[in-house]
Amino acid sequence: MMRPREILDVLHRSEQSGSQLAPLTARSIRRVHRNDRGNITVLFIMLGLLFYAGAAMVWNTGHTTSAQTHVQVAADTSAYSAAVWMSRGVNSITGANMLITRNASADVIAFGVIWTTIMVPINWAKFIDDTGKACTLAYAICAGAAAAYIAAVELPPYLNFVSKALPTALQTFPARTFQNRIRDLYNYQRGWVDAIPTTIEKQRDHFEKYYKSTIRYTQPGRSDGKVHLPVERGSMLSLMAPLALRFYLMDNKWPKDSGFKQIREGKAVREWNTSTGLWLLVSILLYGSQHHVLTTQSTILEFGPDSLSSRQNFSVLATVAEAKASQGILMMPGIFRHPISPQDTVIGLAQAETYNGISERVSLLFNVPYPFRVWTTWGWQWQPRLTRLDQLQNAMQGDSTMRNHLNKIGVGSSSYGDFNDMVRH
Repeated sequence: MMRPREILDVLHRSEQSGSQLAPLTARSIRRVHRNDRGNITVLFIMLGLLFYAGAAMVWNTGHTTSAQTHVQVAADTSAYSAAVWMSRGVNSITGANMLITRNASADVIAFGVIWTTIMVPINWAKFIDDTGKACTLAYAICAGAAAAYIAAVELPPYLNFVSKALPTALQTFPARTFQNRIRDLYNYQRGWVDAIPTTIEKQRDHFEKYYKSTIRYTQPGRSDGKVHLPVERGSMLSLMAPLALRFYLMDNKWPKDSGFKQIREGKAVREWNTSTGLWLLVSILLYGSQHHVLTTQSTILEFGPDSLSSRQNFSVLATVAEAKASQGILMMPGIFRHPISPQDTVIGLAQAETYNGISERVSLLFNVPYPFRVWTTWGWQWQPRLTRLDQLQNAMQGDSTMRNHLNKIGVGSSSYGDFNDMVRH
């Protein structure tokens, strides 16, 4: 096969030999090889198309990543903020419960003071009378000796007890001061329970405007699309242990007082224990339903979110969707069609919960349920945190409103697998 240079040499010799076709052919070939104008233009057009395609791919990928990051930040923020309000609400319930037990214990003390103040002189009178009747000498002599003993030994600590405790008891118990405070504290708790869903809904509206996305809250185990506090109205059984522990371990100090113990014939300790024990039971009956406990409360025992199933009331899921995420922004939409999802919708999911850090540490150390998460200062430690999406299936199965929400934004199914590709977390 001849090389181009050899062909040109043959044509050149043909031209010298006088051929008429050779000069025309040689000149045409030389003209074609000399006229290379436009080659660079074609090259630049091809390079430009490649550059534009690369830029479109980078732009579309960046926009897709930005949209996914945008909705995920919105989901994380929404879920965490809801958990913040849940933590504030449970801490407020805890503080009110602590005050409820204090006031109920104070009511028991006030009743015990009044009862003991009345019964001690009655017991003294009976002691003096029994001593006089049992005496072999004259009734008056023996009764007088008993009265002298009481005046010298038991009356001073009795007067000390009366002067310290009786005025406050007379001011508070007949006026039902502590009972009214407990009622107000219970109403305060009810205010928190009722206000939390509304407050979080207002917060959701604010986030929707700020992030320009559709936001949906879901609480596993509930189907109304609202976030509720993980508390419920208590009972007599749930109040029994906290109130008894509060009174007997912290407030029941008079029987330990040395002077109070000297009132033997007045039977001060017996009357005190009888009256306070009686009114403790009455207080449990009166205030048994005027407090709130965790939804995991089981009669007397209080359990917390220690398992996956028990954690559902303490968790909240936020679903954020941005529809038509690529409209008017993507380059070369005919080639790169809907890189975000087939529905052109990007979804962000986040889960958050309220938890008691001290409770978790104590349970970990001693391997026993930590009680009184909403009754003591140790229980006053509820905090929010983001968690992994381990409640998603329960939320989707139980919340029909969430399924309708997903259908409206174009997902079209309630199963996790159908929109798993659109979830970025």
